[in-house]
Amino acid sequence: MKISIIAAALAALIVSGGAYAADAPAVPAKIPGSLAIVTDIERSIENETTKIEAGLAYSNQGLNLSFKPKYDWDAEEVSNIEFAASYDIKLGDKITISPYGEYHTNDEFEATDKVIGIKSKIAIF
Repeated sequence: MKISIIAAALAALIVSGGAYAADAPAVPAKIPGSLAIVTDIERSIENETTKIEAGLAYSNQGLNLSFKPKYDWDAEEVSNIEFAASYDIKLGDKITISPYGEYHTNDEFEATDKVIGIKSKIAIF
């Protein structure tokens, strides 16, 4: 008799656990890469000006994209909007080379500057 009660209780527990697992919410798919809010606040001592650069940066498998408008606190206007892209190329474990490009506009999205270059990083430790 005890065995049949234990078996029935165990069966009920297994069935209810399976039903609970079926009702559990699905885990959403992970979005590839990372999206971050980036900021840079600078104060010029000589010119007595303050500028704030804040925007978004996305990175995925070595590809880096960013959008950063710069706000001139003293003039109370957006003075530069930067669109940038780069790609990290690893040369071994300690050396990374990153070709990049930047496209700068004013507050009306008229081109003011275009920059291309290569950044390098050599890890010491």
